Amino acid sequence: MEHVIRHLKNIRMLDPVPSAIRDYVRISDTELRQNCDNLSAVLNEMCKNTAKKERLLKVVRELPENSVEDIEFIETQIGDVIFALREKCFDSEELVDARRLSDGTLRCIAVLTAVLIGEPGSMVMIEELDNGIHPVRVYKLAEQLADIGRERNIDIIITTHNAALLNAYKKDELIGVSVVYRDKERSTSKIKSFVEIDNFPAMLAAGGLGDAMIDESLLSALKQSKKAKDY
Repeated sequence: MEHVIRHLKNIRMLDPVPSAIRDYVRISDTELRQNCDNLSAVLNEMCKNTAKKERLLKVVRELPENSVEDIEFIETQIGDVIFALREKCFDSEELVDARRLSDGTLRCIAVLTAVLIGEPGSMVMIEELDNGIHPVRVYKLAEQLADIGRERNIDIIITTHNAALLNAYKKDELIGVSVVYRDKERSTSKIKSFVEIDNFPAMLAAGGLGDAMIDESLLSALKQSKKAKDY
């Protein structure tokens, strides 16, 4: 039982809620929750590790907003904390706390933090990775998450309906893409590996996985697929 419980604890479900992140939190509240409302305290603890802090900043600096110089923390006398980004705009600098950061920035920082603090061998599941994140940068974020996952031996599962993100996936990356769809006969959800779908090369040649989702050629291929065992 202890073995099973240990593995279940290593699965982190993540669905960051930006409105919940925009507030002070107890500095000792360092176990990241599913909605990430205590992100400031978790970040404050994580950034004591210089390497993890720099890896986080490396990705955040690529967001299409003001230039980010550093991440800092504002503490109160009663033991609460909120994180802030030191941004540079032209020749001036400004400390922008979590209450004024965009939803996309907060979600980006939250998912990166979850992966950076995860234990080797654990799993992080992220709902709708691209919510609120600039389309130009969402694939870059996915790439960085994949790199960190490989380096730290962490499995990362993301869900998305973003056609631009799906189109950006390279040929060798599609092996890790699965499609969730509703079975018409049984009215249940099924999961199928994209590369196991009939005529998937033709869909890629016509534009990409995202385009196939939009023009419903992906759905048509799923309906016409030969019967196969679920996995």
